[in-house]
Amino acid sequence: MMSNIVPKSLVNQLKNDYDEILNYLIKRNYNIQTLGKYEI
Repeated sequence: MMSNIVPKSLVNQLKNDYDEILNYLIKRNYNIQTLGKYEI
């Protein structure tokens, strides 16, 4: 498994970064859908 090679702290950091990016994209998509023509 990858966890044998990659330090667990790095894996956790990547997961956190991924979650943040995912949350940002979800919020941005939500804002675009709700704002419609006022998209920034």
